[in-house]
Amino acid sequence: MLRYLAGRMILTIPVLVGAAILIFLLMQLVPGDAVSAVMAGGAKLSPEQQLEMREALGLNRPLVVQLGDYLWGLVQGDLGRSTRSDRTVISLVGAQISSTLILVAAGMAVALLIGVPLGVLAARRRNTLVDTAAMGTAVLGLSIPQFWLGLMLILLFAVNLGWFPALSSGGFRALVLPALALGLAEAAVLARLVRSSLIESLEQDYTTTARAKGASDRRITWRHGLPNALVPVVTMIGLQVGNLMGAAVVIEMLFARPGLGQLVVNSILRRDLPVLQGSILILAAIFVFINLAVDVIYKFLDPRVELGAA
Repeated sequence: MLRYLAGRMILTIPVLVGAAILIFLLMQLVPGDAVSAVMAGGAKLSPEQQLEMREALGLNRPLVVQLGDYLWGLVQGDLGRSTRSDRTVISLVGAQISSTLILVAAGMAVALLIGVPLGVLAARRRNTLVDTAAMGTAVLGLSIPQFWLGLMLILLFAVNLGWFPALSSGGFRALVLPALALGLAEAAVLARLVRSSLIESLEQDYTTTARAKGASDRRITWRHGLPNALVPVVTMIGLQVGNLMGAAVVIEMLFARPGLGQLVVNSILRRDLPVLQGSILILAAIFVFINLAVDVIYKFLDPRVELGAA
């Protein structure tokens, strides 16, 4: 296990370096720069002042030199400084990332609490009206865009009923609606996957043996069937966390919730590329380590899985 973890940790280095290079090059395709963003905000700069500002920010250097400096800074743990506030990117991201991770965790909790029981119910009552209703609900959840669902949740539960605040300013009640908007679509995915995986698991020989020994259907489902059915589900959860981190940007803006979403959008509007690069790179690093954790969880769910040398 330790050898495998060490090998995987080593392999994350070229993955993150490749991600950093790709993100840097993509940022160069963003029209304009920090100087043009300042002028768009109403500042009047002479051509000489614009040249001096680009010189100070290093924007007039060759692209290869800028990339080299950026990678060397990453090696030293330096993600750069904001071109607008002159604060370090790490401090800006660090002040916002906890809010985003809390929202992603809440959205994933909603997906698990709704999707897994719904999938189990559909599998136990397959080819019945209950199964059809459960899967119909799942298809509906997949079909509704998250931002539209968020608007409908605000309209119903915040504006009409007044149960929850419309703006997610803090506290548990303010987290409910954003978490629902974020997690319901992923719950639909989990429900469909749990259903198909559990049906396959319940048709295996070990469940037939347990049934022959007099085990109840409930025990067979939860004790024998579901643990084996969760192995592909864990893979999907790892992918869903990545989806949730991306969708959290939209949900945070919709509910005026502080987090990386507002930081990313503001950095795009201000052409603050160091902050934008650092935010995306940190999200990519989180996704890489989540996938490493998923591989390790495999071993605990299914001892037959061999974690070979990376």
